[in-house]
Amino acid sequence: MKKVFLSYSRKDQAFVEELYRRLTRDGVECFFDKKSIKWGANFVLALEKGIDDCEIVVAVLSPDFCKSEWANVERTAAMVKDPAALRRRIRPLLRRPCDDLPPFLQTANHIDVTTETLFNKEYPRICRDLGGSPSEDPILPKRGQLPPPSSICRPAAACPTAPWETASSAARMPFGISTICFSTRTSPLSRASA
Repeated sequence: MKKVFLSYSRKDQAFVEELYRRLTRDGVECFFDKKSIKWGANFVLALEKGIDDCEIVVAVLSPDFCKSEWANVERTAAMVKDPAALRRRIRPLLRRPCDDLPPFLQTANHIDVTTETLFNKEYPRICRDLGGSPSEDPILPKRGQLPPPSSICRPAAACPTAPWETASSAARMPFGISTICFSTRTSPLSRASA
């Protein structure tokens, strides 16, 4: 399996956190400094080891990435193992347009993820290219909206702790409210402390 090093500017951290979440969910092993470097570890040595251990470096391009000294160190360290770019070790993602790309990165083909729509469209390709199997996120309700009752509620018959509910009472209640289970049983622990 390919191991992937995520190289980015701190200004793009929110995007990289989402990229990391999706990639690891979909089976791609990633080195992400915020998650991969242990508390109290030597940061510089951990970064160096991370780059050495990874086959691929995903460079999240932005104007801040191009100005970052750390990003330059990571990029040049990655180039040492593949100076002619024959193995495509560095895989650029264009997060924000930048005019001052280093010459080496100007010739590398990048994937445009400058908008959420483009990122969602390109993510399956990115994931597969890095050795993962893309999957769908569960559909979450928008802020202020409740999910449909069928997605969170069980039928009254499936709720053993609510014997007072019948099919007819469940049918009269709106939004599946009657399908929420309440237990009036006392646990052995609460009896012991009483």
